[in-house]
Amino acid sequence: MKQQFSYPVVGIGASAGGLEAISKLLDAEPKLDGMALLIVQHLDPKRESHLVDLLSRHTSLTVESAVDGAEVQPDHVYVCVPNRDLVVEDGHLRLLESDAERSQRKPIDRLFDSLAAAYGDLAVAVILSGAASDGSRGISAIKAAGGMVIVQDPETAEFDGMPRSAVNTGLADVVLPVDKISEVLMQLAAHPHGLAQDATDGTNDDVESAPWQKVFNVLHQRFKYDFADYKRPTLLRRTQRRMSLRGVDDFDAYATLVRDDPQEAASLFRDLMINVSSFFRDPEAWDELERNVIDPLVAKRANGDEIRVWSAGCATGEEAYTIGMLLLERIEATGKRIVPRIFATDVSDSLATARMGVYPATIAAELSPERLERFFVKRDSEPETYEVTKHLRDLIVFARHNVITDPPFSRIDIICCRNLLIYIEPETQRKILGMFNFALRDGGTLFLGSAETIGMHTDLFETISAPWRLFRSRRAAHAGRFDFPRVTVTDQRRGVHSIEKHRQPAGDQYLNVAQRALLERYAPPSVVIDVDHHVLVYHGDTSHYLAQPGGMPTRDLLLLIATGMRPALRQAIHQALSEKRVSVTTSGYVTENNTRRSVKLTVSPISSTRDSSPLVLISFEDAAEPQVVTDRHADAGDGLGQTVEQYEEELRLTRQDLREMTQQYDLIVEEFSTSNEETLSINEEVQSANEELETSKEELQSLNEELNTLNNELRSKVEAVEQTNDDLNNLLASTEIATLFLDKDCRIRWFTPAIKQVLRLISSDVGRPVRDLASTVTGSELEPEARKVLDDLIPIETEVGSDEGKYFIRRILPYRTVDNRIDGIVATFVDITDHKKGERQRDRLMHELSHRIKNTLATVQAIVQGLGRRAGSLPEFLAAFEPRLAALARAHASLTLPGDERIELRRLLDRERAPYVGDDSHR
Repeated sequence: MKQQFSYPVVGIGASAGGLEAISKLLDAEPKLDGMALLIVQHLDPKRESHLVDLLSRHTSLTVESAVDGAEVQPDHVYVCVPNRDLVVEDGHLRLLESDAERSQRKPIDRLFDSLAAAYGDLAVAVILSGAASDGSRGISAIKAAGGMVIVQDPETAEFDGMPRSAVNTGLADVVLPVDKISEVLMQLAAHPHGLAQDATDGTNDDVESAPWQKVFNVLHQRFKYDFADYKRPTLLRRTQRRMSLRGVDDFDAYATLVRDDPQEAASLFRDLMINVSSFFRDPEAWDELERNVIDPLVAKRANGDEIRVWSAGCATGEEAYTIGMLLLERIEATGKRIVPRIFATDVSDSLATARMGVYPATIAAELSPERLERFFVKRDSEPETYEVTKHLRDLIVFARHNVITDPPFSRIDIICCRNLLIYIEPETQRKILGMFNFALRDGGTLFLGSAETIGMHTDLFETISAPWRLFRSRRAAHAGRFDFPRVTVTDQRRGVHSIEKHRQPAGDQYLNVAQRALLERYAPPSVVIDVDHHVLVYHGDTSHYLAQPGGMPTRDLLLLIATGMRPALRQAIHQALSEKRVSVTTSGYVTENNTRRSVKLTVSPISSTRDSSPLVLISFEDAAEPQVVTDRHADAGDGLGQTVEQYEEELRLTRQDLREMTQQYDLIVEEFSTSNEETLSINEEVQSANEELETSKEELQSLNEELNTLNNELRSKVEAVEQTNDDLNNLLASTEIATLFLDKDCRIRWFTPAIKQVLRLISSDVGRPVRDLASTVTGSELEPEARKVLDDLIPIETEVGSDEGKYFIRRILPYRTVDNRIDGIVATFVDITDHKKGERQRDRLMHELSHRIKNTLATVQAIVQGLGRRAGSLPEFLAAFEPRLAALARAHASLTLPGDERIELRRLLDRERAPYVGDDSHR
């Protein structure tokens, strides 16, 4: 059972120039979310791709390389990896190896085919910039499944090959600049009638009052086609998709839009008709048809017989031409002179494409090289297209025909009606199958699509091959059961042209028999000829007027006709064809048993059933009573006979001269044949060389696309590197750190502008050994320490000075690459001149302060010793001055004095104070 999904899956195909287009698509507003994006580009199979890193900068969605077996999830962007084809199976990614040559690979077509099979009408195909035509075949599968096809406007694409090829197929729903595509995608995902919605709501409404009926009424008025017999869910799903594309929520509003906008009406009609076809679709089914139907059919037919085929719902004609190719191949293989007649019918404008027989270059993927060369030619005016050869085209009659309402063809050997019945209501399917049974000969074959079947109608058909839907008609047992359709008057109640089917009364069959009997009895003997006088049809008994001459059988009427009617008949035919009117003459006669009868010849031009030369109807009637030839008449007849003999002798001599000239002509032809064979031999060599050049051209084109893609990636990487380089330069300039880069040989690789404060370097010094530079730095040498760092991989930090009185901290570190290789060293010089000046000033101040404190302490000590002798007044002195003096001394000692002086000062104060601590006699 097919897995159900609730979000659209978008396949994006691009080639040369595609990176920029994809980036613009992801950058555009509104931002894409709620869907899964699968990206396939033509990549060089031998180079690593950087698409994931490059595209991650343009979207908030999760961008990752496709992994085989990964589940497809919304809000993710999956990028195909080089040398693999990306497809989807049951909602999971699959990475497959391509079995085609590099120049023949079509990874975008392969992705679209898998999306159509997996997601149906939730699949969306987007074709962006690229060369060649990859993707143009795959969109037909998307379209047939009910999905959406969006193409970048070729005028805005850097390379317009892929977009233009897709547009030329006529399958694109919208053609937009790349920055507008995201808006359409979000409409499809968010619209109430979008892809993820159930389009079958409301299908059980009464037909007369249903809101969607107004849309179909408008289509009927414009195109004279009624969709009443189509399955409503399919019609509504496709109609609602067009509504979501145009941003319309209401059926009434959309009906107004369809009525006022002919282009939208044509787009909707085209979507509902589903005119999608291809050559040899389901190849195994065609193999089965050839093996079990065509081969036995050709084997049973004799020379001069016809094989009649009806391709119903032929769309753009591919399946009709496919049957024609199979018939021609088999007939020529048997050597028989069998005439194939193929009737291909449809109701849409796609018949124009079928009649022209011109198809895009993508059909090369559907046909074998032998068939492509034999049945198609490349058009000089459009190199990217193929045209069906005249031999194959002339086998097929394309005509507008509605299988639901129009009478069928008759005496058909094969009916091909694939993928049409699945869109029709069951009751109408039953009637169409009855019509097919009526149209087929007894034992004729019905060929249906892979999703179609005859259902319960096993009384009409027996199965030849169930998997490939081949059925044999049981015509003889059920003749006369077909219901001929009749068209009724307009049904005012519905306001549309309603089609009703009625069973044909039995009396109509007798009427046909009666009409045929009346024609046989009362219509004069007649023949139908073409413009070359070849007899096509005999009616009635013409033996009194026509007879086969001696020698080889012939259909030339002027040789079959009696001698007495030839001049009159020739003149009447010429007059009828040139003046396009009926020509009547009575000057002809026939003679039998000495009896002469005047004959009335009526010559009427008639229209051909095919788009070719007109036909001519000739009727024979006796103009008067027969007359017996008397002696007088005999004398006259003898004179006439002598004249005839004279003419015949002249004719004999003329034929003899003609024979001699023909022999001379044959000699000349032989000479020309010899020259022609030589020319053909040269032409074959040229053709062989041309094929090799064509193959080389395709390979070069494929390689060129890959190089363009790679070039775009590299250009984006270069832009990123330049941006990073600019950031790094600005960072180094703002920090004003002098930096010097050396390689493994201690040669200068690069330096920052600030290095000129330390070393006198100029741009031409890059590449010079650092030892060759005149050093302006005092202290340890740079090169030895640099080599030590290269050996030990341990950074070295040294304080150095310059001749200008500046001081620097020089740090030397190993230069490590991204893959952790040591590829040189980095030396930085941090200016510490101001710091050194501050240290010197601080040392000078500390020295002065220490000297003053020492002098002060000496004075205090003298005072304390002097006061100590006056024991009576010392307590009062200490009580008044000790706290302040001690605090001042301790503060200065702790903040400004060196460690040994602090200790000395504290010891001195404690010693002087000790005799009085704890002595209360002085208080």
